[in-house]
Amino acid sequence: AIKELITNYKCTALFATATQSKLDFSPFEPTEILNEPEQMYDFFRRVTYKQIDETIDVSQLAKMLNAYEKVLCIVNTRKIAQDLFQKLGHDAYHLSTTMYPKHRSKVLEEIRQKLKNNEPCRVVSTSLVEAGVDLDFTVLYRQKTGLDSIIQAAGRCNREGRQSRETAIVNIFTLDIDENVADNKQRISAYEHVKRNFKEIDSIAAVSEYFHQLFYIKGDKAFDTQKIVEYMSKKSCMFSFKTVAEKFRLIDDIQRTVYVINTDESDKLAIRLRNGERSRSLFRALSHYNVSLYEYDFKKISNNFEVITDGNQEKIYLLAKQYYDEKFGINLTPQTGNA
Repeated sequence: AIKELITNYKCTALFATATQSKLDFSPFEPTEILNEPEQMYDFFRRVTYKQIDETIDVSQLAKMLNAYEKVLCIVNTRKIAQDLFQKLGHDAYHLSTTMYPKHRSKVLEEIRQKLKNNEPCRVVSTSLVEAGVDLDFTVLYRQKTGLDSIIQAAGRCNREGRQSRETAIVNIFTLDIDENVADNKQRISAYEHVKRNFKEIDSIAAVSEYFHQLFYIKGDKAFDTQKIVEYMSKKSCMFSFKTVAEKFRLIDDIQRTVYVINTDESDKLAIRLRNGERSRSLFRALSHYNVSLYEYDFKKISNNFEVITDGNQEKIYLLAKQYYDEKFGINLTPQTGNA
């Protein structure tokens, strides 16, 4: 897509990230715009990475976190985040996409205020805080994953540079849980390769080697499993738009959107839905209350939804407030068997 924009639309592509991947842009060759990028990396190095060698369980992790007054812990799945959160104290906070956007924004504001006031604040989150979220913790725990995510997570530790690099620790840990996370084993394998071969895992050379190793493990076919490029061949100028639209997914895991109805505002929006309104402005307003669920999570709580079917037989799912937790959102492990 980027090569297409450069070639036929005369665009300029600018890449700005601490974890630049090694993509093939031939015949174009990206040009470094900094004179001495290695020195810049050294200048912005804010943390020390520490590997916790032994595998731990969620209860052990909770004890480690409770030893700090202010700490951020990032885990790989929403279910782990909920399990861990429930083992922390009353002053803990939870952040994940099981919470609708407006709820997350409110919690983030509370966290920032706690940090500003230097009050106790323990946060457990999924990877959603790794980009575009301005938080600054003195200690960070990150569940083992790809090197790019680990480095991005480290951006939430000593962000303002108020402490020395030696005291700002990013602890990388492994849980005794068999996770069902797409391609995470491949990303961990590439990270382990870098960890064995580089003293500074956040150096330019280490990041470059990580992506080189990751792409080698995945293989070329991993980048176009649905053979989308073949359907867009320019030889015949006959593009298979319908087939591409059906096959292409930016994220492979298909998710269901549900809307949480637990405030006066969302109640009014739900009434408009029940009365048959279907407008862009209505769904834009509802987007502040939506949660996307994977199919297996959706099925577990499918009996709790109010289902509205519109004229096109499209189903809209509403979740009442009694099924939504004000601390961590939609419960992914609901209790069953109770009358």
